[in-house]
Amino acid sequence: MDIKSSEDLGGAVREARLASGLTQQQLATAARVSRKLIVELEAGHQRAELGKALMVLSALGIGLTGHGTELQRTLQALIGDKARSISRELAHGDHDFALRLAVDLFTEARDAGDGHETPFLRRPEPTGNPKVDTLILAGLRWALGSKDGDLRPWPAPKALRSPWFAYGFRGLSEAWKDLSTRETPPELASANVYIRERSLIST
Repeated sequence: MDIKSSEDLGGAVREARLASGLTQQQLATAARVSRKLIVELEAGHQRAELGKALMVLSALGIGLTGHGTELQRTLQALIGDKARSISRELAHGDHDFALRLAVDLFTEARDAGDGHETPFLRRPEPTGNPKVDTLILAGLRWALGSKDGDLRPWPAPKALRSPWFAYGFRGLSEAWKDLSTRETPPELASANVYIRERSLIST
């Protein structure tokens, strides 16, 4: 949307913040402003300081037209397209191909974001499988270079209740589980999702 008023600005900030899974305080910390400013911006208050408002927009990757940066648009389109494809494959019962598409997503996202600061992004639509959703959220944080405590492209996902070895939905040997546990990137291990780093990139 075009931003023509303080209410438009507030709506754009709130929509982008919620889509990224951020609290008002997390956004304030990322933009280096007070939470009070975020509250005022989202409420459409006209007295919010312009310089600080621009810092918030910059943190979210929003221009004054309401559109994101080129990298943000590229990544958002890629994530949306792949998430829809993964959902379709899961609905058809082809879990292995759905996981292969997730690995393709991580590879393409890593290539697109290489050397650039990761923007905030809208979380992909749920696939219908909470384990795969967690894999996608954590895997993209890994692919885009997010570290523990980093909020971009969204905060770290909530950990699964029990460990999941993301090699499909078949049984694995204990030796393979041990190897995967040792070689899983921390961004995924913290979500209780285990897959060797070398398996996260398409070759």
